[in-house]
Order: sequence, then structure tokens, then C-alpha cells
Amino acid sequence: MREDIKVWTSFLEQYNGVTVMIDSLWTSNDMLELFTDSAGGQNKGFGIYFQGKWAQSCWPKEWAEHDLLKDITYLELFPVVISLHIWGVHLKNKRIIFYVDNQAVVTIINKRTSESNRVMSLMRNLVFSTLKYNIVLKAEHIPGKINTIADSLSRCDFQRFRNLCPEADQVQDSNSRPSLDVLEN
Repeated sequence: MREDIKVWTSFLEQYNGVTVMIDSLWTSNDMLELFTDSAGGQNKGFGIYFQGKWAQSCWPKEWAEHDLLKDITYLELFPVVISLHIWGVHLKNKRIIFYVDNQAVVTIINKRTSESNRVMSLMRNLVFSTLKYNIVLKAEHIPGKINTIADSLSRCDFQRFRNLCPEADQVQDSNSRPSLDVLEN
């Protein structure tokens, strides 16, 4: 509970007192061209695609030492959180339906809670981003087999990614290069 209060305190310190009306209609991340995915295991990572821009990174070796690569819930939630860190400013004042291919993550996003302290650290970051950018977020499950763009990035399969998205930027924009320590506030 103390950590939850820290999120609100941090938000209120930055809040300027102005709230803009949020969109009345829900927009899917599919309509926004925003896709996220993770692949567990060594030499795998996460991928995020947003309107031609993309972010990708392999999991750090230290994560394997701390059994993080076995926590698929954490790994699947991670790129959702990072996507709002990177591109949240472009998603301001929206109601977004986020399609996720992990049912546990869908439940956690919709309930805004988890029994895992590790996952809750990500949820607090997600909640902070939704407050900061005035985003209402809910999640729905999709089969993993249709999440092909982000899946190809998370598996470091750049040939498949290029075949699926030839219009995507050739390289990660330096502003969209994900930092795995971005959540260490």
C-alpha cells in the first residue's frame, strides 16, 4: 500500500491541475497500430511496434540469474508498460483497448492488481503512465498466433518483421530505444 501511495504522490507532484476531456469512444491498440509481445528464454526479449516505429531488446543476462525469464506474466506486461513510457505522449486522452496474448496479464491490467510484488511494480508504472497521459486502459485477450508483428521483434526475427512490416522504420529511433532500467524510479 505504501508503494501505491508513492505513485499517487509522484503523480500529484507533477500534476498541473488541468484535466482534458478524454475521448468518448474506445480505440483498440490494433487501430492505433500499437502491438507488444514478449518471448521468454535466453536470446529472446520483447518487441513493441507503433505506427512504423519500433522498439526491441533482448532480456539482460542478469534477469535469468534472478529467474525473471521464467515469469511470463512479468515478461508479457513489461512491453505494455514500456510502450506507454516511450509513446504515451501520442496516446494522450484516449480510451484504449489493449489486446494481449496472455490471459493473466489481461486480468491484471483490468483489475489493476496482482499478488506478485514483482508484477505490481510494473502495474504501478502502468498506472502512473495512464494518470500522466490521461489514458483509460482495459485489456482483452487475443490468440498469440495473430500477434505476429510484435512476436517477430520479441524473437529477434528481423527478417520476418521486415516481411510483415516493410514500411517500418529501418532502425529504432534513438528516442524509442527501450531502456530496461527505465522503471527503476
